[in-house]
Amino acid sequence: MRRYFHGGDPHDVDRAVEAGAAAVATNPAEYYQPRFLSNLGNALWARSEGTGDLTDLNEAIDTFQRATEATPVTNPHRATYLSNLGNALRARFQRMGNSADLDRAVVAGSAAVAATASPGHPEWGLHRSNLSNALLARFDRGGVVADVDGATEAYGEAVAQAAPGHPNRPMFLTNLGNSWLSRFERLGDPADLNRAIEAGARAVAAAGPGHPQRAPSLSNLGNKLLARYRLAGDPADFDGAVEAMTEALGAIGAHHPLRATVLSNLGLAFLDRFERTADPLDLHRAREAMGRAVEVDVAPAGLRLRAARRLAEAIGTAEEPAAAVPAYTRAVGLLPLVAWHGVGRRDQQQLLEEHGASLGRDAAGAAIASGQLELTAMLLEQGRAVLWSELMNGRTDLARLRQAHPALGTALTNCRAVLDRLPDAGPGPIIGHLN
Repeated sequence: MRRYFHGGDPHDVDRAVEAGAAAVATNPAEYYQPRFLSNLGNALWARSEGTGDLTDLNEAIDTFQRATEATPVTNPHRATYLSNLGNALRARFQRMGNSADLDRAVVAGSAAVAATASPGHPEWGLHRSNLSNALLARFDRGGVVADVDGATEAYGEAVAQAAPGHPNRPMFLTNLGNSWLSRFERLGDPADLNRAIEAGARAVAAAGPGHPQRAPSLSNLGNKLLARYRLAGDPADFDGAVEAMTEALGAIGAHHPLRATVLSNLGLAFLDRFERTADPLDLHRAREAMGRAVEVDVAPAGLRLRAARRLAEAIGTAEEPAAAVPAYTRAVGLLPLVAWHGVGRRDQQQLLEEHGASLGRDAAGAAIASGQLELTAMLLEQGRAVLWSELMNGRTDLARLRQAHPALGTALTNCRAVLDRLPDAGPGPIIGHLN
């Protein structure tokens, strides 16, 4: 597994899964059986992250559950198994949007924290950070203030336990800042935003050049500074945001999963300033950054669609509707990838309400302004086809396909998961940990 995480060779993780399964099958009653199950779960989860295979993720969750159930409450390793179970459940929520997985993740994470009550435990901070990730995700979904307050408190405890130089300190500080940012976005207290920026700056300072958390820390700090620029309009915040995002891009490769998110947010930053100053250079920079984000094929379809539509709207307002036709056409072309039955129903409804009817209408309006009547009809038809498709799918759920043809239903779901397995743009990724 270590060689897989370092080099990314899929054959290594396949061999890890095979070895883990053999260990579990060969030693069904051994004392180390829960540990073998946990190792197998880790390998399955790692493979699912690389391939998007939901079957692997589901099996990893079942395996972590078995490891937990097979471990006595007094066993010191049980907290690790519980924490990994919570992380895997949260990962499935991010893919499928089922709130029940979040609730189960919070229960498992809380049990892990309770099992490591002493600050001297080597995983004391890590388990609190993992629980906080689940609480913050649930707050973002449901808006219960107790969740974000619990997340912030636990993140703060994790930071306090991780001394300077601790490898997890940048991650804990980044996540602490994200919790303050989420609180600000929901409740509107500027003091929360200032706390978010302070934590983000400390995360960057703790993740020096070459640290694996440097790019995520920079990206998250840029998002927080941009939020304060939008609030108060201080040019220093804008310059700091662009500087942090640009440095983050320089610290990651062309195919890094974070790249599209950073490019999209950088483009949004230039659009924000363009709307204040009307400087055409900012619009040019926004078009360049967001155009590059839209073309990252491995990025989530929702992120790419939002970037394309936001860019089209800005171009249509700043120039003329006809100039926005290419961006609108690209956005409409992405709509079928977003409105798919493989995502959670609540997320699917949100995306359809956000884009389903209005996107095709706005795109058609731009095409009419440019005199492209055939394109107008095509754009309208594409938008309408997605809506009709989802209405029909509402009556014929994918679960029925899985029941009649399990392999085909699973293959379709896995295909969608590969295309959309990364988090959407926004405050930045909440960085979890696989123990």
